[in-house]
Amino acid sequence: MDIDQLHARYCALTSPLVLDYNKRVFWKSWLDYRKHKPFTVQDLEAVIRYLKAEIKKGERKPACLLFRNLICNPDYFEEDLGLAEQAARQKPATPRPRILQATGRPERDPAMTARSAAQIMAASEALREFRALKERL
Repeated sequence: MDIDQLHARYCALTSPLVLDYNKRVFWKSWLDYRKHKPFTVQDLEAVIRYLKAEIKKGERKPACLLFRNLICNPDYFEEDLGLAEQAARQKPATPRPRILQATGRPERDPAMTARSAAQIMAASEALREFRALKERL
């Protein structure tokens, strides 16, 4: 991917900026930062997506998406990329507890709680007695 395309994608995900000579220099250094595994547009998208989620949660400030913070400092970008990849590997939390709480239901179904052997035996005995009573009537 060339610098024009990268810059266009960055602008589409953040805010429009003019691509001048200085920004081209920073994009070139960003692309050349890791020789063994250069940054890609997918990396850029993943980091921006991660940072936007962090901003929404209140963990980051919107300034983290500024060109000077994201592209001009490739070492910071690399750290954010690592965090974005780690966050992507984590299993997302299920909304079940929140939904149960909102609807006034307990998190655990009382009918599904574990019973002791004595409880099971007592229930079995009560069932036998009920059946015997039913037959007598």
